[in-house]
Amino acid sequence: MYCNQFQFSVILKIPEMKNSSQLILILMVFSGLMGSETDTIYILHTNNTNGELENCYCPDHPLGSLEKRAVFIEQFRKNHTNTLLVDAGDFWNVTSRLPQKDKLVSTAYSFMDYDAILLGDQELIRQNDIFPDALLNMKSDIIVSNLLNPRIPGTQMYKIVHFGDISVGIVGIVGPASFKYYPKEIREKIDLKSPELVLGELIPTLRETCDIILVLSHQGLDSDINLAKKGLDIDIIIGAHSQTVLDSITQIGNTVIGQAGKDGYYVGVIKLIVDKSRSVLKSEAWLELMTLDMPDDPRVLKLIQEFETESGIVNRRKKEYIQR
Repeated sequence: MYCNQFQFSVILKIPEMKNSSQLILILMVFSGLMGSETDTIYILHTNNTNGELENCYCPDHPLGSLEKRAVFIEQFRKNHTNTLLVDAGDFWNVTSRLPQKDKLVSTAYSFMDYDAILLGDQELIRQNDIFPDALLNMKSDIIVSNLLNPRIPGTQMYKIVHFGDISVGIVGIVGPASFKYYPKEIREKIDLKSPELVLGELIPTLRETCDIILVLSHQGLDSDINLAKKGLDIDIIIGAHSQTVLDSITQIGNTVIGQAGKDGYYVGVIKLIVDKSRSVLKSEAWLELMTLDMPDDPRVLKLIQEFETESGIVNRRKKEYIQR
């Protein structure tokens, strides 16, 4: 994904300078030949898609969802080579009564080639017949670092992604409070190790080889802020569950926190400027709105049509919008 700058030697014969401006000009050219002193890494992040394949056609939310996101991400990656794509969970429906839609959402995610995905409470409570296949269908690495039970085949404790000499360590934590309002019989099936304890164990090990530590967190903004204050040496927290819209840089100490609302309306962007010592010099963050004038991905449109045909569920507002 990352293109190393070419390393080469330059033999430069400098003539006798008659004035300082000539020397400055030559030094500027020489500096350009030697290449940039920094690299730029982009992190695209999503959360709480809530099973929304497309726009709800709600008058107060004239924004798209996965049908727009798939095209946006493909174009962004074409324009920005060093791009990491992650999701912090709750990508399936709020209700478990539409397993077919969950499976279609997983297929839509597979089109976008996510680097890492965290399971949220809406995924962990499923445990139905389609659960294993739907996760495999996402064709992404599922990172859950503090889940003790249920054991889910194929999940990973962490992942390391390389951009040339720069390495990013990714871990994923789910907060116990995410299950606060579920019935007792469901809560008892979920066994989580303390997120703080797990991070305290993993991060020092990852720091031996990783320049940037990114935590996918499914516990809500308040808990993410408290986590950032613990001094666990976290560079970035990508949050979920509280469905918070963070449309600018949010930083606690040296930790940048990102979260991108709900229902696929936004894609979060974090831009990191990294120097030659592989330290982050500067961070920027913003949200990209999935507006209705953006193009649709034809593959996602086919999934939407499949769902409508098999379920008989068609948004009435969608029909009204199309007829205009």
